[in-house]
Parts: sequence; C-alpha cells; structure tokens
Amino acid sequence: MGNTETANVLLKYAKNNTVKFKENYQWAWRMVEAILICEPTMVEELISFGLDGKINDNGKEDRLERVIQGICIKSQPVIKPSAMSFFMKLPSKVQYRLIPVFFKDKRREVLTPIMQFIYEKQANIDSKIYLNQLVKFNNSDEINEFLASIPMPSTHGKMLLHNSILFGILESIIWKEQNTIRSQCISVFEQNCTDEKILLNALRVLVFLQDDRCLTIAKQIPFKKDSFLSTFAGFIPLFFKHKVDFEEYRMRVLDVELDNEIRLQAFFVLSAAGIDIGQTLDELEKIDEGSANIWDFSALMFSIQNPSKRVIPIFEKSFEDSPENNPFLILINRFGELDGDDVTDFLLRMLRSRLSEANILACLSLQNRRDKRALPALLSLIRESNDVQIVQTALVAAIASGPDNINEFMDIWERFPESYLWRCVLIGRLRASSDADWLCEIAIDKNQHWQLRRTAVMAASRLPFELALEKIYLTIMGEESSFKIDNHPSLIMHNIIAPLVLKEGGALLRFYLRGEDAFVDFWGDLFKEMSQGASYPAPEGSEKSTATWLFHKLTEEGFPKNQSAQDSILNDLHIPIVQASILRGFRLCNRIDLIEKYIMEANSEWLLLRSICEWAKHNYTDADIDRLKKLVAKTSFQSSVCVKNVLSNISRPIVSKTSQSDIYKTFQTCNLEPRVTLHFQDIIDAIDSGRFKYDENYSIENMSKDKFIYLVNELNPSNDYKISHDINEPAIGFGESGPLIKEMKPISISANNENKVRKYLRTLIATFNKYEVDIPWHKSLLSGGAGHHDHIAYEYGLGFLRLLGKQGNMDMFYSELEKYHYDILPRMDKYLSDPLVKCLIDDRIVPYLRRYVNAGTDKMLLSVCSLASYLDSPAVDQVLSDLFYRWYNKFDRASKDTQHNNNRELWQSFNILKKHPRFKVICDYDVILQFN
Repeated sequence: MGNTETANVLLKYAKNNTVKFKENYQWAWRMVEAILICEPTMVEELISFGLDGKINDNGKEDRLERVIQGICIKSQPVIKPSAMSFFMKLPSKVQYRLIPVFFKDKRREVLTPIMQFIYEKQANIDSKIYLNQLVKFNNSDEINEFLASIPMPSTHGKMLLHNSILFGILESIIWKEQNTIRSQCISVFEQNCTDEKILLNALRVLVFLQDDRCLTIAKQIPFKKDSFLSTFAGFIPLFFKHKVDFEEYRMRVLDVELDNEIRLQAFFVLSAAGIDIGQTLDELEKIDEGSANIWDFSALMFSIQNPSKRVIPIFEKSFEDSPENNPFLILINRFGELDGDDVTDFLLRMLRSRLSEANILACLSLQNRRDKRALPALLSLIRESNDVQIVQTALVAAIASGPDNINEFMDIWERFPESYLWRCVLIGRLRASSDADWLCEIAIDKNQHWQLRRTAVMAASRLPFELALEKIYLTIMGEESSFKIDNHPSLIMHNIIAPLVLKEGGALLRFYLRGEDAFVDFWGDLFKEMSQGASYPAPEGSEKSTATWLFHKLTEEGFPKNQSAQDSILNDLHIPIVQASILRGFRLCNRIDLIEKYIMEANSEWLLLRSICEWAKHNYTDADIDRLKKLVAKTSFQSSVCVKNVLSNISRPIVSKTSQSDIYKTFQTCNLEPRVTLHFQDIIDAIDSGRFKYDENYSIENMSKDKFIYLVNELNPSNDYKISHDINEPAIGFGESGPLIKEMKPISISANNENKVRKYLRTLIATFNKYEVDIPWHKSLLSGGAGHHDHIAYEYGLGFLRLLGKQGNMDMFYSELEKYHYDILPRMDKYLSDPLVKCLIDDRIVPYLRRYVNAGTDKMLLSVCSLASYLDSPAVDQVLSDLFYRWYNKFDRASKDTQHNNNRELWQSFNILKKHPRFKVICDYDVILQFN
C-alpha cells in the first residue's frame, strides 16, 4: 500500500521523534524498514537523516548506526546513482560503516564501484566490518552480477608476479560462499555465457579455490589476440604447477607451424614455471634461425623472473652492443642467484665494466654469493673508485667474501669514514682484538650516530670481555636520555616520535613555525591517536607532554637552521636501544651476573623487561628462575603486570614442537588401548536411554549393512528431539463488556532427549562405515549443516577426527580427506590442537598441502602451515617453499609503508614456517628476508 508519499511521511515522523529513534532500536529498525518497503530508493535520504545526528566513531549508539542496522536486517534497498555519488563524497570513516548498506543491492552497477572502493581502500578498512558476512547469494543471477563486479588488477603480470589472483580483502567473501559460487563458476562456461568479465572472474575464482577443473576449461578457450580472457587462460597452468606436465608447452614452443603469439605464450609459461629454458633455446637455434632475435629478446625478458645460465651469453652480447640504458641490466643481479663458478666469473667481468650501474649490481650479487675468489677484485674496485655508492656496495660484498685479515682494509677506512659501521661489523666477524680500542672510542662517543654506536657495542661483545665491553658498559649504562616523560613498559612514545623525527622534517617545520601552542595541539592529538590500540595504554596526558618536549628539544638543537638537529634528537631517543645492546653483550660474554646487577638497579620498567628477556636467553635452571624472581621482587616494578607476564612465560617449561616420532608414539599408545565392542542393540539402547560412556575406546560389531543403514537413518539430525518448548496458558479476566482472555503466560517444559549421546554416536558410526554407505548428514555436518555454520563443522569434524585418531585409523582419514578435503583442511589448524588428531598426520598429506598451498584466505594459509609443521621429512620441502613464497607475495614490494600490521593469521603463518626444522632448506629465504 505504501508509495513515495507514504515513505516521506514516515521519514518526517522519524525526524520529529529523534530521541525515540535513538533510544528504541526496534522501533527505529521498523521505521527504516517501512520507509524502504514504501520507496526502496530512499537510501540517500535515510543516510542523510542518520548523518544529521551525532557521529560516534566507536559506534553503536548514534542515529546513523540505527539507520544502517534498519537497512541491513531485512530491507532490499535499491541504490540510485545519486546515492552512490553521495557515498563517494562522505568522510572515509562514514564510508567504511556504510559498506554493508551498499552490498544489499546486488546489481553490478552498484557492486562494481563499491567493490572497487573496498579494493582500493582495503588497507584502511576496519576488520570489524566482517566482509565475509556481507554477501549471501540467493540465486545464480546474483552470483553472475557479483562476478561481473570483481575488480581486476591492471595487468596479468601483477598476478603472475605475486603468484596470486589478488582478490585482496574481497577473498573472505568468496571463500565463505565457495560452496555456492564454485558451481556457478563452472556453470557459466557450460551454459556458454558470453560476458567476458563474468568468464574471466569465474576463472579467477576457480584458481583462488584451487579447483583444477579450470585447467580443462582454460584449454577450451580459443586463443585470441588482445583478449584479456584468452591471455589469462593461457597462464592458468602457472597456478597449478604441481598438476601440469609442462612438456606439452615445450613442444608447443618448438612447433614452427603455430602462430608465434601462441609459441611465445608457451615459452613464457615454461620459464615462469621454473623450468630451465636452456635446452629449449638450443633446439630453437637449430630449427628456427629466422626468429633468433625474437627468442633471444624473449629469453632476456623471461629471465628477469626465472634466470638461466644459457641466457648469460645473450645478455653479454646485448650489453656489449648497448651498455647505456640497457633494459636488462637487472639480469646481472638475477644471474647472480645461480650457482657455479661460471656465474662468479660473469660477475667479476661486470665488476670491470665502465658502467657504474653494472658494478653496483654485480656487487649486490657478490654480497650473497660469499665467494672468496671475488675478494681481490672487490678490494681493487674500492681503491680505484671515487663513487661512494660503488664503494659502499663493494665494501659490503668484500666483507661477505671471507676476508681473513682486517689489515687489508686499513687504507679504505681512512679514505671513507662513512664506512665505519662496516668496520665494526668486520671487527666483530674477525674477532679483531687489535681494533678494540678504536671500537671502545666509537661506542662511548655520544656524538656518533646511534646505529654506529650500537654496532660497535655488538662488535665489542664478540671480543674478550676485558678487551672492550668491560671498558664501555659503565659509561653507556650511565647515560640518560633527556626524554624522561615516557615511562611506558614498551616506550610507546619513543616508538611513535622517532619515525616522525626521522622522516617528517617538513611537517615538523610547518607546525614549528606556527608556535608552541599550535605545535603541541596538532602533534599531541596525533600522538594520542597513534597510541590507541596499544595493549598497555599510554598514561593520560603523555601525548601533550611528549609534543611539548619535542618542541623544546627542536629549539634547543637549533632547528631548523641546524641540519643535524633531527639526528641529535634521534641519538638521544635511542640511548635505551644502545643500552639494550650492552645487555645482549653481557649474555654473549657469559656475564649473567651483570645482567642480574641491572635487573636490581633498573631505573625504568622498560630496562627491567629488557634485562629479564636477555637473561631468559641463557641456559637457566629451576634454581636460577627462583633467584631471578627474588631479584625482581626487590625492584620498584615488582607489581607491574608486564613484568609478571614476562616472568610467568620464563617459568613455563619450553615445549618443543611435536615431532613425527612423538606423534607415532601417541599413535602406538592409542592402538594399544583395549577396545570395547559395541553391538547393534547397545547402540539402540544408548539412543533410547540417553546414557553412554564416552571415555572408552570403542569398536563396532561386524553388523549387517541393513542394520548399519538403520542406525544411519536413526541418527539423522532431523530426528533429534527438541530440547525444550513453551506452552502458553491463557488466563480469564473480566472487562467492562464481559469476560476476556488476559495476557498469555508462557510455561517452559524441557525434554530430556540427551542430544549429546546422539552427537557422539553419529561420529562413531561415521568412523565405521566399512560399507561406504552414503551418509548425507556426515557430509552436511562436516561443512557446517544447512547454514554452513563454522561452529557446527568444527564440533562435528573434531569429534570425527578424534575418534579416527583414537582408533589409529589413518587409512580412513586419508580416504575421507580425498572426499571432503574442501571441508576438513580449512579447519585443520584448530583440529591440530588435539593430540589424537595429530596422530593422523604423515607424509600422505603432502599432496593435499600442495593442492591448497595457494588456495583461499590467510586462514587457509595458517591451516596449511600448521599441518606442514608436523612433517619433518624432505617430502615437505616444496610445500614449505611454496608457503614461504605465498607469504612473501602478500606484500607490495614497491610500498615503503608497513603492511598487514593487524593480520594475525599472516604473521602466525610466518612464525610457524620460520620455526620449522627444514625452513632453511628453502632456496634464497635469507636473501628475501634481508632485502624485503
């Protein structure tokens, strides 16, 4: 019955009752729902009404929140173009809150801009929005609209470079709805859909889910020049390297009858798959001489991603012809990653080049090769060059090339004082006692850069204690920073202002020139905002005090005329870091007594915590822990929550990762437990009585198939009884016009159906399915029931796997994994907390790990990492490598900003990987971590 006029009347009524709208949320929701039923396009007007109220950034009580909730609960709004334009002009914090509203309209003209907005702003979007709860598809048309709206990276190359489909924050939506969206992605190809955007994103989704059916689909897509879909289809094998036989692609390259575009694409796939293209180039040289320039150029280009020794001569010829502005100079560095003396010889030839860029790239490669043969050439280059950048990179390479005598470098230090930091490194590496006095001078000189002083202390820690560290520790530990305001246990204000002083000189100057009040107001508010979210909040008012200190310190250092003012402030702020290096030196020199001395004398909570943490790195006993606690009890920080937490962590025994041998022992123990045989009638009695012993190790009698099917049907969740229900008892009353029925009084009645018994028996029956009977509720419960609820899937899956582990039934586990890996593997990181589930893991799981190594969200990455951590044989090496590179590819290497600060799953995954006993087998892991 409603229309636009009715909607306007309702909205006006809401505006006249703003207090009720705010305080009575159910009434507010019904009003919003009624307005949109009358006029589904009135979204912009409702948002404007919400924005007229006070905006609460934390927000659950403001008017806008009531509007958002009212729209999202039941309404089906229609977003007009004007509403989208209105959205784009709003402040970012409001935009992020409104995202769920715009996802309610599932047309592509709405989803495309809103998903592009999410994709571009994903680094700033609060995880509380729970994107994976925004979309629920009701039909295939809605899925198609969603597919048509997914943003695309600018080029294929970006996806290939990161070995990722690059859905970004949108991947949580796709992963949650994978059961629905997967089948539709297959259907659009079976139904001959012609919308290329839908087809392209359907392929991307299948790759993201690691559904290998997309390999067959990709082969059926005809090659077309300038077709994004066709080109992407040709690259799909690169996302399934473990499933593809690349010999087919090599033969395609060598087929001179094919179009060169097709051959070049196959050549790229070969190279990008990590296959050495040397043999293929040799064969091309014989059969396709007329296209030699094409193949040589392609080999140079493809070697940027996967270098081959066979391409080195091609590069040297290209470099000889055109050394200046050569687009392939980066290959010097890429070739340096290859093994062999012939590669070292190539790099030494590049050192002799007149082109400084070639010298620097060769030096960078030699830094990682650590080849002693390069040392004379590097020292010669340092002595002959006046280019500071060449000298610095060559010096680092020389120090990495195994020098035996520090005297080889003495003339270099005199010519380049800026290389003192590397002199400290070399002294520590060679244990050069002859330079101990110089080292001590640098360490205690407060005018030196704090990083140089810290490096000098670390080098002194490698010498005999009495030669260096003994001479400097009293001086350094006696220093005090002028920034005494920050008493936070993690020196939070130090952490906030140090990067600003280092990088934001221009911003500091702009507000400094406005005077102290403006400076303190701006930076104090910013410091407060930056300190929010810390585990231990900064003391009230410390932000303004910090800003005041910084203003006065800048003045004291002669800012802005004194160009060294910022460095002086940084040196002052980093005095605690230099002192922490002294504590580390005590441990390296085995002077734990001195660490304990500073535990007792610590004048700040941070220094006490650093001392305790350093103490905890030595081999201590239970008696040592007792002594440590007594020392801490004498300090003024004994009641600190942080100190108590650190002490409690030290007190806990260090538990090593469960090894496969330990798991096997548990497995044997499980098998040795006596079995209790359950008969058909025992199970029926348990169902009827609701009584059962859960702690036994059961087996089931060899019953007939008919009896087994009867139990399967009986235990179907649809037969579970209702736990409780309400009965409404009416009461008779009397009114003016006679008797009437008064308010109904609900009475709750509970039924003792013992649902717990039925749940347990379901998992037990499922583990003894020797007839391989189709059990519909088994598959349903593994995936979370009809609503795909994660808690249902977890509860049932854990119970099922625990019983398999208790039975020692590893064969059935891998049989079930083959059928239901989509449902089991994503939750394995949680299941593995149970020792009985760990019993099931052995090398047979490796093919499944390889299948999922690039699939799904970061939660899936964590699950695969967790599984890999229980394997310690060489069979897991490739999985570890793939997982590490997946983690690495999550980062934008071109960005200088910190990334993924709040991505718990990503950092947990890396933590698991780096602790794996075979982590260091990963090729170039150290190079990647060093330079990224």
